[in-house]
Amino acid sequence: IVSVSLGERKLSQVWYEDNNITLTIRQLPSWPVVFGRKESSVKDRSQDFHASLVNLMGVHVGNDLIPKEKIIEESERLVQLAKLHDSLVWLVTYIQYFVETLQNDKEVYDQLKIQGHYETLLNDTSDELVLLAENCLVIVFLEIRVHCYYHLLSVLRKQDYCVQIGSSDPDSEVNQLNKFLSQLEEKIKTYLPSSHTKFLFDGLGHVMNSVIIGCARDIEGITSGGLKKMSRNILALQQNLTNITLTCELELERARLYYELLYHKPDEILRNLVEQEKRFSKIEYIELIKLYYRSNKKKEKSTDCDSALIPLL
Repeated sequence: IVSVSLGERKLSQVWYEDNNITLTIRQLPSWPVVFGRKESSVKDRSQDFHASLVNLMGVHVGNDLIPKEKIIEESERLVQLAKLHDSLVWLVTYIQYFVETLQNDKEVYDQLKIQGHYETLLNDTSDELVLLAENCLVIVFLEIRVHCYYHLLSVLRKQDYCVQIGSSDPDSEVNQLNKFLSQLEEKIKTYLPSSHTKFLFDGLGHVMNSVIIGCARDIEGITSGGLKKMSRNILALQQNLTNITLTCELELERARLYYELLYHKPDEILRNLVEQEKRFSKIEYIELIKLYYRSNKKKEKSTDCDSALIPLL
């Protein structure tokens, strides 16, 4: 769908062609609800599926920024895909209704079966249209996440966090992402049922949290002013996403608390490790402590960093 309409190989297309990613999307608890099937019984594993999906997508991102030509910039193209999805669902519904109507009229039904097995043809056509409708929605789902990576990586890998007093406003890339998400949601919900819109935006907090925490290893250093800057960015993302999903988006709260640990010294962080272990992984603690020592090169020795990491290694 994307390659034909845009002529460029987009990151969402790369993700779509990864069978592990598309399979995981179809395992999300909200997926069956979108297509009128019974709600999944694995709702309590929603976080596991979203975390798995984030890991799979991250493999294709790498350590560089995402080039602009790898994203679909115009939100209107995504709205068009949402419209196409909705139209296809409508068409499938009426094809199925037509088949059921024929089956209830035995005389007409028998005639049509004799004249070319129309029931099989219509059912096959219906199945093909369902697949196309699903693909449209999956591409929109993936492209929304591409934009999260595109803007957040720019914020975290390009911006300077060694500042004393920064602006009281979020970074421009954060504002751009928030604007894109809120405007897209406003347009799409005009054409899609609420369950479809929820499916598209559900789990974005996991994506943002993963990118924000994962980029701790890329930040050269961070001061108290930089930590305030980080908190402003995260809070802006959280407030905007909460307005869209109408949930608390605790995953972004997790990202904020992660960086606030840098207000403490490594020994203080490690002292409370047992209590906090369920909140962050061992690798996340290691990267946090490394960032602390990168940020305090003048005060701390590199050997101190090695010593601080011993309990975690």
